[in-house]
Amino acid sequence: MHNGKYPNEWIDEGQELKYFMKSVKVGTQEQFKRQYKDNSAIINSADTPIYVFIKNNTDLKLEGIFSYVDDHTEPDDSKWFRLRKRDVLNMSTSMTMKEYDKQLSKEVAFSSSLSSQERLRRIALQLREPQRIKVITTQYKRSSDVIVEALLRANGVCEICGNSAPFKKASDGSPYLEVHHVLPLSQGGADILENVLAICPNCHRKEHFG
Repeated sequence: MHNGKYPNEWIDEGQELKYFMKSVKVGTQEQFKRQYKDNSAIINSADTPIYVFIKNNTDLKLEGIFSYVDDHTEPDDSKWFRLRKRDVLNMSTSMTMKEYDKQLSKEVAFSSSLSSQERLRRIALQLREPQRIKVITTQYKRSSDVIVEALLRANGVCEICGNSAPFKKASDGSPYLEVHHVLPLSQGGADILENVLAICPNCHRKEHFG
């Protein structure tokens, strides 16, 4: 998004992207041609999903699935694509968990604005078999030693609320607690004992959504 001669930028944060075409330097001039293979692939993508990744140093984060809308030419003859995020809940292709949660929250907010009578009417028109959606997730490889040591340290007691684990695991009868990173791994947190708590499911949800 930054530090390039032709920096890409959001037209509408997270929804619509200004993305510069691939160019080739000929002499002292940069040539932007729609016929170049990389540019042509986007222009002719039709219903093919365009996966947009945002690079931060060496990390790549999948921002979402976009579609080609059109392209534009700047006064200096540089050219860029306008890419728009797709309505992921009405797609048969994959999406990120973040996209799914965000879109579902929007639809819940809209549903809340309706009358109960209108919601019941909409429910009556819905298919009973729910639509299936493919979700792309990224997982960090966690230390099993940290998990076990954190659970032993807690000794069956939530390290936030101080209550006993709400139930025992069917597999081995041990108290059920979840090992939570205080500073998330996605935010640079370390997978070490000092950065984890063994907590009950209720406190775990509160840490993420409370």
